Amino acid sequence: AFYSSTNNTLTTIQPTQGPHPKARAGMSSTICKGNLFVFGGTNGLTKMNDLWKFAISEKTWNEVKVEGDLPLVLFHE
Repeated sequence: AFYSSTNNTLTTIQPTQGPHPKARAGMSSTICKGNLFVFGGTNGLTKMNDLWKFAISEKTWNEVKVEGDLPLVLFHE
């Protein structure tokens, strides 16, 4: 769901079919240029280190492949 502080509304958005991130908690997220980015988190058993982009207007998820060293913290408690 997305919250609009401008309109004080909460909207549920159903993504289209296709790839999507696994359920998780403790992830980091941000919105930039009409996209929601989600990184890391945990499913309670495994720490995740993947990055996903949700294109809000298209309602589609895509995994973002990145290179380099992983951050020290992969999820928030």
